[in-house]
Amino acid sequence: MTVVESGSRVKLSVEFLSSPVWTYAYAGTRRPIIQQIRILTDGSLPDADFEVFPRVRFHFPLTEEVAREWCGLPRTIESRGKHVGEPIVFETISLTMNNSIIGRLQEHIDGHITVEVVDARSNDVLATASRPLRILAANQFLWEPGPDGVEVGVTGDPEVRKSKSNKHLERNSDVYFQ
Repeated sequence: MTVVESGSRVKLSVEFLSSPVWTYAYAGTRRPIIQQIRILTDGSLPDADFEVFPRVRFHFPLTEEVAREWCGLPRTIESRGKHVGEPIVFETISLTMNNSIIGRLQEHIDGHITVEVVDARSNDVLATASRPLRILAANQFLWEPGPDGVEVGVTGDPEVRKSKSNKHLERNSDVYFQ
């Protein structure tokens, strides 16, 4: 994470929650890659209100984009008022994935997601954070721990029956529960 001092002497930082792995099987679902972005101040007060917005970029060694750049709507960092010092939280991050390239992957590919906090007036980047992201090949599925320790497997082929540790899985649409 990079922290940059803004023109009004407030240091901003950014944190975000994201999935470490993505798969083509999630295409068409409402499952977000980034669940939340939080913009934080260092606790000092700015000289004047100013607006910032988050920008999300994906960096992968491919000739095509994995996803379009996303910019959130500008929000105000207040110098006074009832919300002074509170983090700015974005919970709806509407990323547009390039499912055609993800569906053509023959093997997994590693890259990263970068979230930047941008000054709405000057377009200067005030803070950045980055996390790794692995995108699985179109024929790979993902095992994840679900609620109460139940493992959930997602596969793009509804006819596939999988087993893990000699325990059979039951089909429920394209999601398999153990």
